[in-house]
Amino acid sequence: MKKFLPILFIINLYTVSICAQVNTSDSLSLVQFYSRTGGMTWLQQYNWLTGPVANWQRVTLTGDRVTELRLPGNGLTGNNFGGALNQLSMLEVIDLSNNQLSGNIPDTFYFSLNLAEVNFSHNNFTGKFPKSLSTRNSLIKADVSYNQLSGKIPEGLCSLSGLQELKLNNNSFTFEGMECIATVTGSIYNNQQKINADKKNNILTVSVGGTAVNNTYTWYRDGNVYATISADSSFAITETGTYYVSVTNIVATQLILESNPIIIAPIQNTDSLALLDIYSALDGNNWTDNTNWLSGTPAATWSGVTVENGEVTMLDLSDRNLSGEIMRNNKNVNPSKRIMGLSDALQNLTALNWLSLANNNLSGNIPSGIANLSNLTYLSLKSNSFNGAIPQGICDLNNLTTIDISNNAFNFDGMECIGQKQGAIYDNQRNLTVTNKNPNLAVTAGGTLAKNTYTWYKDNILLESRTGDSTLTITTSGTYYVVVTNTDASGLSLISSPLSVSEVLPLEWIGFTAQSCSGNICLTWITQNEYNTSHFEVEKSSDGINFKKLHAVISKNSSSKNEYSYTDMDPEEKYVYYRIKQTDKDGKYTYSKTVLINNAAPYSLQFYPNPANDYFIIQGVRKSLKIIIYNSAGLVVKQETGVKEGIPVYINNLNPGVYIAKIIDSSNNEIILRLIKQ
Repeated sequence: MKKFLPILFIINLYTVSICAQVNTSDSLSLVQFYSRTGGMTWLQQYNWLTGPVANWQRVTLTGDRVTELRLPGNGLTGNNFGGALNQLSMLEVIDLSNNQLSGNIPDTFYFSLNLAEVNFSHNNFTGKFPKSLSTRNSLIKADVSYNQLSGKIPEGLCSLSGLQELKLNNNSFTFEGMECIATVTGSIYNNQQKINADKKNNILTVSVGGTAVNNTYTWYRDGNVYATISADSSFAITETGTYYVSVTNIVATQLILESNPIIIAPIQNTDSLALLDIYSALDGNNWTDNTNWLSGTPAATWSGVTVENGEVTMLDLSDRNLSGEIMRNNKNVNPSKRIMGLSDALQNLTALNWLSLANNNLSGNIPSGIANLSNLTYLSLKSNSFNGAIPQGICDLNNLTTIDISNNAFNFDGMECIGQKQGAIYDNQRNLTVTNKNPNLAVTAGGTLAKNTYTWYKDNILLESRTGDSTLTITTSGTYYVVVTNTDASGLSLISSPLSVSEVLPLEWIGFTAQSCSGNICLTWITQNEYNTSHFEVEKSSDGINFKKLHAVISKNSSSKNEYSYTDMDPEEKYVYYRIKQTDKDGKYTYSKTVLINNAAPYSLQFYPNPANDYFIIQGVRKSLKIIIYNSAGLVVKQETGVKEGIPVYINNLNPGVYIAKIIDSSNNEIILRLIKQ
C-alpha cells in the first residue's frame, strides 16, 4: 500500500490548500510521520491522508499550524521517525505513549519553540534522553518512563523554570546527572534496571555515576549484608558465594541501584589440580600477571580464570610473558614423580569453552590435549613461536567457531584442515629456511606436496614456479628465496628467508654432531658430492665468535657419503662451540653449522618415597633448600628451610591427598614436584 502514499499526499496538499490552508511543511511532516510509524496498521487512523488535516484524528490545529499530536496506545511502530517531526515548529503537545516505538527518541525539538508537554512513556526507546528537550524553557511536563534509556541526564533540564513534572523512572539510568534532577519539583526517577558489576581477578567494581562521596555501596553475599563502603565502588572477594551490590546516593534519594548477581563458585578438585599443573608447567612464578594464583582465594578470583558451576569455562593467559617449549608428556615417567604436563592439564578442564595463550613466548608443539576440549568455542594461540603439525583433533572440534594461530612458526603440516574452517586466522608464520644441498636448493613447507606451489626468486626476479616439487637446481650464484602456497590453506603464504649463494661449491654437508664421550668431546661430520676439495679444519670457541684451529683432516674428495671424526681431549670450558671449515683446492672455503656442547652436570631432584606416609627425603640436593607445600586449593600447608639431602621432611600432620611442592635453593632456583601423601 505504501506505493499509493505519494498520490494520497498530492490529494492531501490540494485539500489543505483549498479547505484548510494548513502549513504545507506541517502537512508534509505528518504524512512522513504516518509512513514511518506504520500508519496503515494503526488502531485508529480516522481521516488520515483522506481529508483536511483539521479532520485527521488526534491532530490539533491552531490557525494553519499543527500544535498537538496525541496518538497514545495506537499501535505505532518503527525506529526512525525523527526527521518527520523536524518541521512542526509550532508543536506544543506530543503524546506517543503506550506504543511499540523503538530506537532513539528523536532529538529534533530545538525548533519547537512552544513545546510544553511530551510523553514517550511505555515504548521500547533506547539511547539517551534527548538533549533538545533540555533547551525548551516552555516545557512543563516530560514523561519518558518505562523505556530502556540510559546515559547522563542533560544538565539543562534542572534549569527549566517552568518544568513541573518529569518522569524518568523504569529505565536504565544511573546517578549520572541524577543528583541535579533530584532538585526538580515533581521529578520521579526510581526503579531503574539492574546494573552489571565487573570482575577483574578478585575485585568487583560497579559504575553508577554521581558524585563519589555521595554514594554508599552495600555488598551482599548469599543474600546477607557483607560490607558497606562509602565513596569506593570496588570490593575485594576472599571467599565463594553469590554477590551483588545496592547503591544509594544522599542527594538522589529516590533511586536505589542494584547489580545483577555475580557467582563466585567453588571449583571442583580436578579443575583445581589442573590449574596448579598449568601454573607449574608454564612457570607461573614468572608471569607478568599471576594475581591470586596459589593465594588461598577462590579460583574464580585468579587472574584470567572464569568459573561457572564449579568448573573452569574460560582461561585467559594472554600477554603474561609465558615462555619455554611445550614438550609432549613423558608417558614413561611415574605420574607421582612429575608435574602433569600442560597437555594433560588442559584436557582435564572438560568444561573449558574459551582459551587464550596469545602474545607470549611459547614454542614447541600445540598441546595435544586441546583437541579433546569438545566444548571449546574460542581458541587463540597467536603471536607465539609454536611449530610442528597442527593436531587433527582441533579441526574436529565441532563447537570451535574462532581459532587464531597466526604469527607463529607453523608450516602447512596440519594447516590444510585449518584452512577449511570458517573464519580461521593462520597467516603471518615465521620465514622458512632454504637448505643448500649443492647444487640443489630445497625447502620444507609441510602439507600435501601435490597441493603446494613453490615460486622461486633469484635476486628478487621471478625464476620459476613448480607444483609438487620443493627443490630447485641452481647453476649460478645469487640470492634466492621461495614463496610457497597451498590450495587448501589459501590464507597463508609461506616465505623463506633469503639465501645468499656466493658460488656453487662441489660439496654437500650431510651432518655435523658433537657429543660428550668419557670426559672428551667426540666430533663427527658427514659429506657427499665432494669435488675439488682439499681438507677440513676443526675449529673451537668458548664464545661462539672467536674460533681457533684444533686439527686438520685431508678430504676424501669422493662423490659418495664420506664420514670424518675427531676427538677433543681437552674441552676445558663449561660451554664449548665447534665448527668445521672446508677448504677447496683453489683456496675457497665454507663452514659447517656451529654446535654447542654444555659440559655442566644436570641438576635433578626427586622425592623418596613418593607416595609417602610420615616423611620423605629429597635426593639430588647440591645446596641448602627451602620447601613450600601447597594443597589442591593452592593454600600453603607446610614450609621448611635448611633442607638437605638425606634429612627427612615430616608430613605426618597432612591429610592424605595430592600436594604440590615448590623447592627453592640458595641461588633462588625453583623446582616444582608433585607429592602424594598416603
